[in-house]
Amino acid sequence: MRDYIHVLDLAEAHIAALDVLAEGRQPDHHTYNVGTGLGTSVREIIDGLRRVIGWDFPVEVLERRAGDPPKLIGDPLSIGVDLGWKANNGLDEIPDLRLGGLAGEPAPDHTVPGA
Repeated sequence: MRDYIHVLDLAEAHIAALDVLAEGRQPDHHTYNVGTGLGTSVREIIDGLRRVIGWDFPVEVLERRAGDPPKLIGDPLSIGVDLGWKANNGLDEIPDLRLGGLAGEPAPDHTVPGA
C-alpha cells in the first residue's frame, strides 16, 4: 500500500512552496508530506491501468522485497494548512496523461495484435 501522487500535483506543491517563499512568509513547518493521504495497492494500480488502456496485460506477482514496509502513506495535512495545497488528480488520470492525454490527444491504442 503506497500513496501514489500525480506528477502535476507534485509540481503544484513545489510551486505553492515557492509562492510562499516569494511572498516572504515562513510557514510553520518546513518539511511536508506531499501526497494524497490515500493508500493504493500495486494491484489497484494494475487494475486501473488495465481499465484506462483497455489491455489485460500479463502480470508476474512476486514476494515483497526485503525491507519494504507493507504500508507507506503520507499525511498532507500540514502542507494543506500552511500552503493551501492539495492533490487534485486521482489514479485514473495518471496513466491517461502518461499515455497521450497530456498533449490533448487521445491515449494511443495499446492492444496487442492477435491477443
